[in-house]
Amino acid sequence: MKLPSFRRLIKSDYKEEDQGLIETLSFSINNGIEVLYQTLNKAISLKDNIACTVKEVDVRVDASGVPIGKTRFSLDNTNKILGLFVLNAINVDNPLVLPTAGVFISFTQENKTIIINNIKGLPSNQPFTLTIVAFEA
Repeated sequence: MKLPSFRRLIKSDYKEEDQGLIETLSFSINNGIEVLYQTLNKAISLKDNIACTVKEVDVRVDASGVPIGKTRFSLDNTNKILGLFVLNAINVDNPLVLPTAGVFISFTQENKTIIINNIKGLPSNQPFTLTIVAFEA
């Protein structure tokens, strides 16, 4: 659904005895509603408006999905992470080699660090760059 156009409070739309109050309140109300209207009108972004961290991580996994080498990334804060979501998976060597299934990551959190334990859905021994969103609980 598309939002209807935003109509500001204007003192001249009200009775003369109410115009002083409307003028006093309209600045705060109009500014607050305008920010909310603009936000809801396709202006929400993951990094700026959602409690999450977005990172790009280079990975390569063995046949069982265990990362080859330590695979970790830092969070923007120490809040508990609810889960990880892979937005993009690009094969570094050959863009024609794609994930074999939906990419799922198991992890542990140590303060501001996410340690990736296992990744399902990637072909083994292929270098991928994953764009990962870590959603806060």
